[in-house]
Amino acid sequence: MKGTWQTSGSGGSTVLALAVIVAAGVLAAEAARPVIDAVTELVRVVLIAVAALAGAAAAAGIGYAAWRWRHPRPAARPAPFASAEQLRAIQARAAPRQLPPAEIHHHVHLHGLTDQQLDRIAGRQHPTPED
Repeated sequence: MKGTWQTSGSGGSTVLALAVIVAAGVLAAEAARPVIDAVTELVRVVLIAVAALAGAAAAAGIGYAAWRWRHPRPAARPAPFASAEQLRAIQARAAPRQLPPAEIHHHVHLHGLTDQQLDRIAGRQHPTPED
């Protein structure tokens, strides 16, 4: 018994199939040309942007190096030795200061009242004229 691939005796169908595949590939390549051109242009724009950023970074690095060369950092000096008395004085100066407590004042306007009425409201004894 023969397999399905052996049923036909001519080899012309494979050549035709191969020609159809090649023609489809050529048509697909022609259809994809705008896409390929767009991707190529995008890669070109990205490379230009990367080059511009690299140039700006290089210029900034050179500028910083020149500024550092013209303005060197001062050398760190060791802290001077302080005696125990000096340390206590420094700590006393650095201690936070306590503020005095704030005074609270109430100022009320009670217009039209007499002194006796104000004293009665405040809870004070008003001297009577008989005393």
